[in-house]
Amino acid sequence: MAEQKQEQQKEDFEEIIRFMGRDINGNKSIIEGIKRVKGVSHSMANAILYKSKFDPNTKAGLLKEKDIEELENMIKNPQKYGLPEWLYNRRKDRDSGENIHLVEADREFAQKFDIRWMRKLRSYKGIRHGFGLPVRGQKTKTSFRTGSKIGVSRKKVAQKKKGGEK
Repeated sequence: MAEQKQEQQKEDFEEIIRFMGRDINGNKSIIEGIKRVKGVSHSMANAILYKSKFDPNTKAGLLKEKDIEELENMIKNPQKYGLPEWLYNRRKDRDSGENIHLVEADREFAQKFDIRWMRKLRSYKGIRHGFGLPVRGQKTKTSFRTGSKIGVSRKKVAQKKKGGEK
């Protein structure tokens, strides 16, 4: 009996599954697959699996099409399934005033639009975004130093010493 169940699992197992527009390795756990979706945090993934009564450690390749659709629907519409609002990534939306959860391209579009809006307002955060500087009060003396050469070139120092001796 157990051997039949194992053989059936091997037949039903898929190496790669398509989940929310992403290819997910079937050998990984369900929770790892859900967390690969942009806009879904570890806490959100745990809450979704808890509500759907899936074991987080089962392999993603064992999911049926119906289960995948159910999980996708839970990610897109967490309000419908009674997930707490503090898990949503867009609370009190500026346009609608509602608590919503955005994933994938919708989340990226909203984030870019928000940054563009802050830059247009010329707010402090918008100005910092425009110059490519840190926005949340981090120090800049040693961090965020990209795009320019840092330090002293030993060759130039050696050339200056030789030039000074002549």
